Amino acid sequence: MLEFSMNLLSLIRRSFGLIALVLAMSLSADSLAATEDVIHMSDGRVLHGQIVQENAQSIVFDYLNQDIGISVTMTLPKAAILKIERDVEVAAEPSADPDAAPQQSTAPAEEGNPDEMPTRSRTSTPSEGASRFYIVEMSGQVGTDIRSSIYKDVVDEIKSEKPDVVIYKLDSAMLGDSMLDYWTGGNYDGDTYQDDQYKRQESTQQVMDDVQVLVQGFHFGIPDDVRQVLWVHDATGPAAMLALAWPDMYMTPDADFGSLGEIWSYTQFPDLDVRSKMEKAWFGTAKGIMVKGGHSDTFLEGILRPNEQLSFSCVGRKPVWNLSYNGDIPILPEGTAYGAKIRYVIKDGVNHGLEFDASVCEDLLISDGTAETLEDLALLLDERQYEVMETEVLQDVAEYKEDWRARWDRCLDAFREYYKYMERAGGGYALQNLQKAKKALARVIGSVRTNESVAVRFKSMTGQDLIALDGMMKRLEAQIRQLARGGRGGGGGGGRGG
Repeated sequence: MLEFSMNLLSLIRRSFGLIALVLAMSLSADSLAATEDVIHMSDGRVLHGQIVQENAQSIVFDYLNQDIGISVTMTLPKAAILKIERDVEVAAEPSADPDAAPQQSTAPAEEGNPDEMPTRSRTSTPSEGASRFYIVEMSGQVGTDIRSSIYKDVVDEIKSEKPDVVIYKLDSAMLGDSMLDYWTGGNYDGDTYQDDQYKRQESTQQVMDDVQVLVQGFHFGIPDDVRQVLWVHDATGPAAMLALAWPDMYMTPDADFGSLGEIWSYTQFPDLDVRSKMEKAWFGTAKGIMVKGGHSDTFLEGILRPNEQLSFSCVGRKPVWNLSYNGDIPILPEGTAYGAKIRYVIKDGVNHGLEFDASVCEDLLISDGTAETLEDLALLLDERQYEVMETEVLQDVAEYKEDWRARWDRCLDAFREYYKYMERAGGGYALQNLQKAKKALARVIGSVRTNESVAVRFKSMTGQDLIALDGMMKRLEAQIRQLARGGRGGGGGGGRGG
């Protein structure tokens, strides 16, 4: 009996010891978990979360917005960090009070009751305390899909509605993102493997004046108290000028930026004096657009000249660029390989210069950060609650690309018909065929006259503008009058005019 009692006592002691050990481990784990890292940014933001990775240039940080309970992983360049507080104790949350009033339900409201819609819903009715985001789509090719004229009503609406933040969502790539696009210089559909028939055919010089008008329209037309932010999904070719035209620029993780060397490539005339004058003129226009983003002339010169040496340094937490490799970080491309973070882009024998991916742009302080989703972007902007405005004006902008492309298809069909009937007029039934050619040419002129994008693309493909088309119509009408009077009007050749 005594032996049994001693064994029982020993078992109880071991059990209590095990329980005490588990409790101690639990308390220790709780105390370890109840710490956070706090990063103070140079722009005034204070970020709470956990550092997950760190190197000499940047910190990978799991940022937690405690107000809305959303976490996002971001890469922060050390040059933009003022101070880091590590393993800061987090105050314990107060225990639940059974007498406290029940919290309001956060479940989504039933459809049809806009007063109970969650804050992050898309709505045109402002919620109390939520910032209003006005998102302007800039998608497609610069010069046709993206033109200054389609944003005039947008500027007027921003001035009248006064949103808190205007976000320009820029998605314009010179090439597609696939390996097939990269090696062929195309924009192929992933399902049909057909090249994009609407891809840009205009040079950067051809669209630069309109880009300047677009940027000036937003900068000078929108009140200073409305924050403007550029969110880049892709910005290569002339779109890179837009990417650098605003001080606040963020990128998605898969975004690319650059390929502005085309401007330099098209100014390399044999005559040195002509070359110098052309470079000065075109570089001056391009820099006049991009300097609005606060970038140095040295950096802009480096990305405009494909063969220029370029390096990066930080002085006083500000980027300093050098047209040499003597800076802290020489900008050395990894070659022309698909997927390289820094690469040279050569398309159709033209050197388009440097192209960077989003991570490099953030490390070199070209961009202010990386945001994959709108929620990520809102966190970086320190906007705790927001709602997206929806208006008819924004809807018109979103639909413009499909609209002008449909008009272009009809214009191109009409132009083919014009040539068909002009050729038939030389082989008989001249009057009838010339009259049909006139109707087709009238449709072409109508499309070119009423849509700027159609006019731009038509001139790129045919060399003809509205003045030339009007001349073609006058000559065609003269032929028809001559035939109607019994003369020999002839036909054929298409009547390209001059």
